[in-house]
Amino acid sequence: MKKDLVIPLGIGSTWNNNELRYALRSYDKYFKNLGNVYIIGSKQYIKEKLPWLTGVEIVDCGDPNRRNKDANIINKVLKVINEYPVTKDFIRTSDDQLLLKEVDELLPFYSFDMKKKEQEWWRDGNRWKQRLKRTMRILFVKKKTTFNYDVHIPMEVNAKQFKKIFVDTHPFNRFNMSIGFTINSLYYNVALTEHQQLDLNTRLDLDKVSIEVANILVKKMIGKTYLIYNNHGLNQVLRDAIVKKFPEPSRFELGFETDGEQIFGKAKETVKEKPTAIRKPAPKVEKHQVVEVAYGEEEYRQSLAAAKGSDNDHFKIECYERALKFKSSGAVKGMLNKAKKELEVNVE
Repeated sequence: MKKDLVIPLGIGSTWNNNELRYALRSYDKYFKNLGNVYIIGSKQYIKEKLPWLTGVEIVDCGDPNRRNKDANIINKVLKVINEYPVTKDFIRTSDDQLLLKEVDELLPFYSFDMKKKEQEWWRDGNRWKQRLKRTMRILFVKKKTTFNYDVHIPMEVNAKQFKKIFVDTHPFNRFNMSIGFTINSLYYNVALTEHQQLDLNTRLDLDKVSIEVANILVKKMIGKTYLIYNNHGLNQVLRDAIVKKFPEPSRFELGFETDGEQIFGKAKETVKEKPTAIRKPAPKVEKHQVVEVAYGEEEYRQSLAAAKGSDNDHFKIECYERALKFKSSGAVKGMLNKAKKELEVNVE
């Protein structure tokens, strides 16, 4: 039975919106029961930034909650359920979750029992953990299981149950208040009566990629079901590995001829040849060279921005070194040396 794919989309791409392109390639290639695809986000942004996107239903819905990311996602899913003929069971995912092998179902899995997690883990204090802890507490009060289902993989959702929980059931329908609840842990602990733990060996999780690991990423994908990453992990080498893994366009792409054009974001142009024109064959360009040229300037700028916004000296060093791969800069070298000295690393 076909299952629709629902992808809430924000406006924070760090890869010229190629995250969605390659996610769609993975589902088109590996999800055997793929039905219709719904992309939920700012329609103006999607039309402007993703002109290649075709064959999907674009659902216009913004992100009004600045401190409650999960509430934005829940509202987007509810809009699809309420206003579109989505299949009764559908797959919800994000653009940084890819499939790596053929599957005919995407069952929900949890990683650990939140109430058994050591207190030290909760003391991190980031907003997502605060939201997860708030979710655990409300589940515990309501005598529900407290498994962590926010494990960053695609999972099947039942439309009727989702609406019942987030619209009709108090206090779960108060997800818009304060920092809210985490979408998966709340939904699956309430909706399910049986629970399965995730086999971590099925998931290639890249929240931060070193050059040494990235050089063998494609081999590491073998045997895995999911590839997941975040912005810290999405360096150029990971991008190159994703391009290599999914070189063929999906049915959801329009107006692009080669990977090079897709990376640059240029639409295919029709050129009329003069009858007498003599054209020399273009030199062969390897795919890794296309990627390097396409992202060199962008990677330089993004690396510096990432370093500036981080308090982690190890991460700053990686960002500065990454930036220097694409452009020589005395100022960046100075910042790199300063970061290394702060870690008491000998600079050669």
